[in-house]
Amino acid sequence: MAWTPDGTRLFFDEQATGDVRVATADGTVLPQPFAHLDVDASSETGLLGVAVDPGSQQPWIYVYYSDPALGLNRLVRFRADGDVAAGPPQVLLEGLGSQNRYHNGGALVFGSDGMLYVTVGESHEPSFAQDRNSIGGKVLRLMPDGSVPPDNPIAGNPLFTLGHRNSFGICVDPATGDLVGDRERTDERRRDQPAPSRAATTAGPTSWAPADPQGTIDPVVDHVQEIAPTGCAVWRGALYYGSYLDGAIRRLDLPPGTTLGRSR
Repeated sequence: MAWTPDGTRLFFDEQATGDVRVATADGTVLPQPFAHLDVDASSETGLLGVAVDPGSQQPWIYVYYSDPALGLNRLVRFRADGDVAAGPPQVLLEGLGSQNRYHNGGALVFGSDGMLYVTVGESHEPSFAQDRNSIGGKVLRLMPDGSVPPDNPIAGNPLFTLGHRNSFGICVDPATGDLVGDRERTDERRRDQPAPSRAATTAGPTSWAPADPQGTIDPVVDHVQEIAPTGCAVWRGALYYGSYLDGAIRRLDLPPGTTLGRSR
């Protein structure tokens, strides 16, 4: 889900139908979808993420989805014309294959720096998460037009963090601008900071990739029992996130002093 900058409309995905829908601030869901995409919707594929460009009142709407014709996950954007899309989508990123149905990522959020952050799973290929030439197992940092920001950790490379198995959620703390995300299956919640790292891990529950080659950074919390954290939001110093496995919503008071980095 993603709000427009003026707070009057909420855009949300329907994973299985491929419809991007609009709800007004009073809770009314508009009958006509904002846009429709043909999607491959099974297991962890489908219409997976949505974000709204915060820079204008008639913004671009960004969507991450599994394309059945190409067998790929794609990042596209639509220009909004009121409550409907103005024309076909513009393709910004051709992602990894979606045929195996698992570890597709797809969470989207705009950071306090105006950049778009995109989670990409490793598509059941663990080696991708450590490969700086692959987008698999990464959080990507992109300009709103899909190009690579000049101040990314590696020049010309979209990766922001590496070493992830999969991620179902990424969000911004409105008070600090910090990015917060999860690692599905290893069940970590972390404060994101740029990559790469020579020692990042895809399997262990205790570390992820920081901004420089000095090592890894521990997560804010590591769940002993697997919950597969899904989605997230930060409000007044507390982190809220769901669980894919038990359907619960959890609240975590973020410990003071755990801020590790901002969205640049």
